[in-house]
Amino acid sequence: MEVYVDDMLVKSKKAPDHVKDLEETFFVLRKYKLKLNPGKCAFGVQGGRFLDFMVTKRGIEANPSKIKAILYMKAPSSINEQAFEELKDYLAKLPLLVKHCPGDTLYMYLSTTLQAVSSVLIREEDGRQMPIYYVTRKLRPYFLTHPMGVKTNIPLKQTLGKPDTSERLIKWAIELSEYDISYLPCTTIKGQTLADFVSEVTGAPPEESLGNEKWLLHVDGSSTIQGSGAGIVITSPEREDSKFMIKFGFKASNNEAEYEALVAGMKMTYEMGARHLLAYSDSQGVKQIEGVYEVKEKYMVQYLQQIVELRTSFESFQIIQIPEEENAKADCLSRLASALEDFRTRRITIQYLPSPRATLTVQAVSSTTDWRTPIIE
Repeated sequence: MEVYVDDMLVKSKKAPDHVKDLEETFFVLRKYKLKLNPGKCAFGVQGGRFLDFMVTKRGIEANPSKIKAILYMKAPSSINEQAFEELKDYLAKLPLLVKHCPGDTLYMYLSTTLQAVSSVLIREEDGRQMPIYYVTRKLRPYFLTHPMGVKTNIPLKQTLGKPDTSERLIKWAIELSEYDISYLPCTTIKGQTLADFVSEVTGAPPEESLGNEKWLLHVDGSSTIQGSGAGIVITSPEREDSKFMIKFGFKASNNEAEYEALVAGMKMTYEMGARHLLAYSDSQGVKQIEGVYEVKEKYMVQYLQQIVELRTSFESFQIIQIPEEENAKADCLSRLASALEDFRTRRITIQYLPSPRATLTVQAVSSTTDWRTPIIE
């Protein structure tokens, strides 16, 4: 049932159930002593006007009378006449809005900008794509009950399939793995046009000042018999720590692991919005970056070139060599990452044990005076 002020619309999914639905409606009206105007009632109709829209068994369509008013609207005599005609044509061809049915594959069109993210949920029927006329604010119920096809011009499938390119994507890859989602290329239809329009017209929020404050980065690399890995600790201006582990799928020397950790940490920190970065490492590679030591190996020169390119992305960048004990957090993460055999481990539970499980009972023992007393005293 749809109710708006004094207008009511009783809908039934199946025609044989309509009489039963009306009986239930009349029972509620009679219970609360509500009366209807017979002159404004219509029963058993397959379509009609409701809230200036045409409701039919196919879905919700635009009102022909409203379309007529738009088509015959007088155009302004100016250089914007063509744009005005295109706008009238667009408004007169509003998409048919439908409901979602259990088991249907739903398609989501995404459009993103720096200021907004917009989406349109669509169902296909006989080769036609029609927007869902009502969706909740949270899309989780639809993702759980329907196969989802996400259409976007961003290569999400390749990006989420390689989470090592940005460690922040690991969280999202895990979150989305429980849903039946396929990523598809965009096609030029109204759904994508609507998504693009909403994101593009959204105004930019006030600029945040987080990028103007200094971020801290602690990195460490580890190379063992079990494997190689990196540990990264990023501290925001609000002194909130973000900890990451990277498991290398290749055998790396200790110096390579240190450089890989620094490159990954710089990329991640920049993506988080940092523009002023102070990095810490206990590696001797810091002196190579500063030019104190010479780099001879060709592959190490490539690492150094990447760091030089990355540091130009920041407004200010400084790296400091610190003792190992001051880099304990990153060191612990790197050792754990290198020791992991299954790099796809999703969750590591850490528990706190305040006291040992095996304890000694201390009891008071009374002593008597004997030959040992003078020795003890």
